[in-house]
Amino acid sequence: MKLVYWFYAPKMEFPLVYDYHFACLKQYINLFDDIVILLAVDDIYDVKHINDMERLFLDFNISKNISFKIYKNNPELREAEGFKKEVVDKLYDTDQLVFFAHSKGFTNIMSPSLKYWIAAMYYFNLSDIYSVKHYLRNDLSMFYGHVAMRGPGVSNKYNWHYPGSFYWLNPSSIAAEAKHIPNITNRFYAEMFPGMITDMWTGQFKKAAWPGKYFLDGDYNFYTNSRYYLSLCFSEEDMKKLDEFVSRLDVEINLKSN
Repeated sequence: MKLVYWFYAPKMEFPLVYDYHFACLKQYINLFDDIVILLAVDDIYDVKHINDMERLFLDFNISKNISFKIYKNNPELREAEGFKKEVVDKLYDTDQLVFFAHSKGFTNIMSPSLKYWIAAMYYFNLSDIYSVKHYLRNDLSMFYGHVAMRGPGVSNKYNWHYPGSFYWLNPSSIAAEAKHIPNITNRFYAEMFPGMITDMWTGQFKKAAWPGKYFLDGDYNFYTNSRYYLSLCFSEEDMKKLDEFVSRLDVEINLKSN
């Protein structure tokens, strides 16, 4: 299995959002056979900064194939550029399942619930690898992920958008369809990609946690009824598991800082 990870690293600063991403990655990174880290930096000639960022990942001490691709940070495209070049343009080059993730959270780093969104992206997508393999390898689904849905009204083939979320895809099942997708038009390309391929309600997008009682919206606010059109969804049992996972992350981060 392959991890393609877009890491926003314009400066050598590590707010809490970085700590949570790295704590989550450490829990699951050994699931992958190949790891591609896309580093988005302000200065592609700042060798020291790039080396320092690469070392953060190499310090995971994993015995896997890990490679780095350097991209100049482009606020107009963000992760769309790397997703297009390293995932979409290479669908025919891999027979692996691919997981696309990114350093979510820089738009609202002060939210106390931000860590729940970050943790949910890793926990619900990676804690049950059996289900991921079952649905994708048996062609029961083209995509697999924890859904945060935006729509209708989205300018997309199937009128839905998958914002702020990580997801799995099976290259062999979507390569032919992906040929008909337009080139990058905006920074939401990676998030809109599944909605360019399939209607999520037909079963081609397996939802990792659904339905639910608790919701977390795009501003990282919790509530208990689905009044907001952009939300992550958790059942009572999901919420209990997520709380336990976040507590473990808090302990690890506190130990690191002391």
